Amino acid sequence: MIRSITALAFTGLLLAACSQPEPTEETTAPTPPVEEVIEPEEEIEVVEPVETADSSLAGDCVVLASDPDAQSTFEEAGTDAEGFCACLVTYIDAQPAAEKAKMEMTLERVTDAMTATGKGSDAVVGEMMRDIMMGQDESSEDLGEGISLVGQALDDVTSGFVDTGSCAAG
Repeated sequence: MIRSITALAFTGLLLAACSQPEPTEETTAPTPPVEEVIEPEEEIEVVEPVETADSSLAGDCVVLASDPDAQSTFEEAGTDAEGFCACLVTYIDAQPAAEKAKMEMTLERVTDAMTATGKGSDAVVGEMMRDIMMGQDESSEDLGEGISLVGQALDDVTSGFVDTGSCAAG
């Protein structure tokens, strides 16, 4: 019971850390004019990184892990954000395809909402659950299942660290 509460709190807290202040005139320095442009002798090819499901999932976890309330969970589990996220990605990758897809969709929606609104995970997930209960979300069944699956994943990963001192996923 305590671990489930911890997982839900962790999920909410991880999502709360995504707010970034808007730049102001005081924090934004004017750009000096460029007088001379030096052309490179050889053309340099810029290669954009390919975003895979794992890199997207890891990025979503980083957003969750940036929540200040998540830090206490990491301390309790004896790990840091990087170790926790690596374990969570491994855990989610090991799930059946349908569950994995729901978890990835849920994490993406939660972290996108955190980033867009500056709200924490508790607030974002609470609003999503309210919308599901009110029937205001078209994908309510998948999202509801996804929220439950992500909560269980967070609980299992945290428990693995607490019980064994390392990632027990995979």
